[in-house]
Amino acid sequence: MENENQDQNNELNEMLEDDNHLRKLPEPKLPPLSAALLGLLGVFILYQFGGGLLIVSILGFDFTSNIMAFRILTIFGQFLFIFLPALILCKMVYDNIGSVIRLKYPDWKEIFVFAFGLILLNIALQSYLYIQNFLLTKLAAAVPFISDAKNLLDQFDKNIEESYSKLLISNSASEALLVILVVAVTPAICEEVFFRGYVQRTFEMRYTAFKSALFTGIFFGLYHFHPYQIFPLVALGLYFGYAVYKSDSIFVPITLHFLNNFIAIMMFFFIGKQDFSTPAVISVSEFQLSLFLFAALTILFILLMVFFNRNYYRYSK
Repeated sequence: MENENQDQNNELNEMLEDDNHLRKLPEPKLPPLSAALLGLLGVFILYQFGGGLLIVSILGFDFTSNIMAFRILTIFGQFLFIFLPALILCKMVYDNIGSVIRLKYPDWKEIFVFAFGLILLNIALQSYLYIQNFLLTKLAAAVPFISDAKNLLDQFDKNIEESYSKLLISNSASEALLVILVVAVTPAICEEVFFRGYVQRTFEMRYTAFKSALFTGIFFGLYHFHPYQIFPLVALGLYFGYAVYKSDSIFVPITLHFLNNFIAIMMFFFIGKQDFSTPAVISVSEFQLSLFLFAALTILFILLMVFFNRNYYRYSK
């Protein structure tokens, strides 16, 4: 028994030593906040305007008329205007790529536990969306200003959903694989290398791990231009940030990001558009059920993360 306790203590000490080692970041050539904001602004301009200009110059303004070409250009644009700038920034600011974006292979047990947490979080966030939509509808009925704002957001959300739905429609197995490549694989690689790789790593030079993950998650949510999905996207971004910090591996949030988008694609393929888009108005009883589910799943998710955090050395190499 004594030897077993000693082995556990040694494992814990090794974990803590490794955990402290993770915090030793390479010294940037720019002030950390300036470096992070420079990257965020630069990639925003490059992708939103450069990528948009690229698509419009080739396909015109009715880009969904040639959805196959639009998909290919989307892949090309993400790698050219998000992934490549992230690598260039790592090299320019830190003169290092591997340690900045955390190129380390994780243990499969880490990925499994993080993936289980992702499932709980996703179900909780879906309940949150029902709650949010119910409350906004009630407020809009009572306050004219909120009603006008909601109408604008509804139209904006509808346009996003229609464009995204066209991107997801497939008529063959090969086309479905291309959809997965566009919507799940490419964003998982490009966005995670930029946000959880360069941006969060740079924030960590100035802020605590939590603040760094939170700030990165907020920018991650804002970058997607989806008004009703801001809180869920920030929550997912924060979770991905915790995952990359705890595992010290960019491959963990890449896997989680892929799984998150892949599940959404499968829901669209097998269930349909009605469950993929923003939730419809619900009844009072459904609202109460959503409140209960959101509270219960949030508590369960927090308890899982506390247990995982305290026993992390059991799941990592």
